Amino acid sequence: MAERLILIQGALVCVAIIISATLWASQFALGVLPPTASISLAMSPSRMAVTAPEPTWFERRPRGAKATLSNLQGLADITQWPREPASPQQVDDDAFREALGTLCPRAYRKTGEYMGPIVRKWSKHFGVDPFTLGALMYWRSNCRAKFTDGVRHGVAALNHAMHARQLQNGTYHYHVLDESEWRPETLSVGDFGYWPGNLRRLEPSIYFAAAFLRVATIECRDLDKATGSIPHRHAVSHLYWGDRVRGTDMEDRVLAARRRLLGAYGVWDEPTRTWGTLKIQSPLGGAPRKITSDVGDIRDGGRRRHKGVDFASDRGEPVHSAPHGQAGSCTYVRPPGRQGVAAVDNGHGTALYPRRYGLAS
Repeated sequence: MAERLILIQGALVCVAIIISATLWASQFALGVLPPTASISLAMSPSRMAVTAPEPTWFERRPRGAKATLSNLQGLADITQWPREPASPQQVDDDAFREALGTLCPRAYRKTGEYMGPIVRKWSKHFGVDPFTLGALMYWRSNCRAKFTDGVRHGVAALNHAMHARQLQNGTYHYHVLDESEWRPETLSVGDFGYWPGNLRRLEPSIYFAAAFLRVATIECRDLDKATGSIPHRHAVSHLYWGDRVRGTDMEDRVLAARRRLLGAYGVWDEPTRTWGTLKIQSPLGGAPRKITSDVGDIRDGGRRRHKGVDFASDRGEPVHSAPHGQAGSCTYVRPPGRQGVAAVDNGHGTALYPRRYGLAS
């Protein structure tokens, strides 16, 4: 008998898959479960060695934002992640718009669809991947066009102060390493004004996010050599951290959202495995996903052991039944000390899913 329970913990959604510890252990050992991600309980990898001259400009960093445990945490060995799927060479505008709308939470789906052509326009203009840019819009603000927390602004949740010194008179100033010297370069970004209020408009926010992603892609390798960033997989990390990348959780979440977007577009399939007669997939889309707690982990000061597996997730993200099957019954229950959940018997056991935030589907 297997049970799956989704828990809400602060700003994170944890999917706790409660099942026999022996069964889970055997599936992990045999590689039967879908490659949801290796367990990530340690902090991110150690910093890379500094092998380039010290930067000559004022450091870009997330000013006014505090680093938390969640955005610092990542796999200690990032080589455990498989290669990211490639984007299609030709992108259909209508299909991309619909896919981006599907990625966004239900309340902001229309915003996501409206963003599609804008993301395509400026990703093409700056030569960046539209699927990465679209995933960034989703993760940073949950597709909320007027998002602000006083520090970050707009659908791209851009940290205005981080880039203000580099942007002058419609030109973004950055540097690349030319042998042993930093050579100044520029990028024209004069189509929109760069101030917090304007960043809370949809198109300017997407425009500057595409421009900054372009610069980060060019600078990434050189910055990592000069600042001692921790090892990471994508230049998108620099949009959150600035010159020196201090954690990989943000990158992991954006790339997971990108895989979900590619799936919604129809060019990528969720990985599955079989166990006996069951076809099993990750309860969260965009697998592999990072595991934050495993079966047997200590709980309540050692008084009990964890009977589930927790995955890092985002508020409002759809959660699916791990095995395929047809629901036989659905009953609303409220376990002691927990939120209300829906109990669904799919013929292979009882699955418990939350009834808040529209998470279960």
